[in-house]
Amino acid sequence: CTSGEGPTTMLEHLTIRNGASTFGGGLLLDSSSPTITNCLFIGNSADVDGGGVFAFNSQASFINCTFQENQASLAGGGVASLESDLILTHSIFISNSAPDGGGVHVNNASITMSNCDFELNEAILGGALSMLGGQSAIIGCTFNQNSAEDSGSAIDSISQAEIASCSFWGNDCDGLGTVRLGMQESL
Repeated sequence: CTSGEGPTTMLEHLTIRNGASTFGGGLLLDSSSPTITNCLFIGNSADVDGGGVFAFNSQASFINCTFQENQASLAGGGVASLESDLILTHSIFISNSAPDGGGVHVNNASITMSNCDFELNEAILGGALSMLGGQSAIIGCTFNQNSAEDSGSAIDSISQAEIASCSFWGNDCDGLGTVRLGMQESL
């Protein structure tokens, strides 16, 4: 979606598998605002950011989507968001990987996640989720068995973030903890 698609543009019941690109191996969002529902992103890869999805300057909603076994060489194995406003609801991130944000990476962006599940994602920073700048709300999400080599096996955040009613179980970090918070977060 790179032509200014709005929220009435719907992507529904799609399986996007084994895509590859520099940014957004499965889906590239550039200045677009689609609604993506009941989609599966599996086995996609990006040479830089966003193995499953890369969003730039976009305002997209993801509802009941699954991101599985996607990988990025730099950030956001499942989803990478740069200067975007994303909403993720009832979505699953499983076995995604990237050096920064195995499941999701947020960079100078706003993201709202509610009732999402993160399991078996891997990274150096932020096994499930990494956030750098912007504002985030993470509500009612579960983080199970994610891992990071350096910091934040579940969450690595240097942003304004609200994290509420989430559960953390069996996450593993060789460095700085399950959740590493850098500035202005509330738990």
